Amino acid sequence: KDDERTSDYALGLATADVKGRKVYIDAKTQGGLTRFIDHSCDADAGFFEMQYRRQTRVAVIALRDIPVGKEITVDYNDIWFECVCKSPECRNPAKPTQPEVIEIE
Repeated sequence: KDDERTSDYALGLATADVKGRKVYIDAKTQGGLTRFIDHSCDADAGFFEMQYRRQTRVAVIALRDIPVGKEITVDYNDIWFECVCKSPECRNPAKPTQPEVIEIE
């Protein structure tokens, strides 16, 4: 049953299939190194759908110049997780946590 669910690595496309159904790329089973690109609410790259013959491909394209050695980030939009991007534009910052205190007797 778990294989039938969409994983947390799924990217929903704007393009529909020939029957009008929503299309996803599930990086859990398909995809390249781009599946490891981190999120930022102030991303320096984005996912863009491109047509190649009859297929829809997804490319990661820089939105601005990215300095050598800087981590490339994209904005995953659906913030279903607590974000740790630390950007001033952050939409869902992680709540500060208190360290757990363990009393030793």
